[in-house]
Amino acid sequence: MPEQFMGSYIIEVKKFLRTLRHEFTVKKYVLPAHEMTLEFPETITFLQEKIHVKVCARYSYGHPLSGSVVGRIIFKRKYVGPAYIHNLVPGILFNGCSMMEIPIQPFSLHFQEITALFEVTEAGTA
Repeated sequence: MPEQFMGSYIIEVKKFLRTLRHEFTVKKYVLPAHEMTLEFPETITFLQEKIHVKVCARYSYGHPLSGSVVGRIIFKRKYVGPAYIHNLVPGILFNGCSMMEIPIQPFSLHFQEITALFEVTEAGTA
């Protein structure tokens, strides 16, 4: 799109005594470099010692991303109290995916919510 069309615009339409006004901005679209997906088990029971999470990353054009993945899991308690943060062992993406193992046995009776944070680094970048 030519740069002269980018910017903020206002459209006003007047009909009888009523005026409708709409403001919008036209800007350059930047395609995301890659996307990440997470696959968690549908259910987690207190009998499980660990769960496995599949982390996958693909370029926006569909090819698998090569690189590494690091993760952090935050276990939030059922009742008032501090959350427990568990840093996962970094993994390598094979064909765009890595299986991460999360130990949950020590927390299974006390947590109500799990938050997962993952970061993918493309091979050859810092």
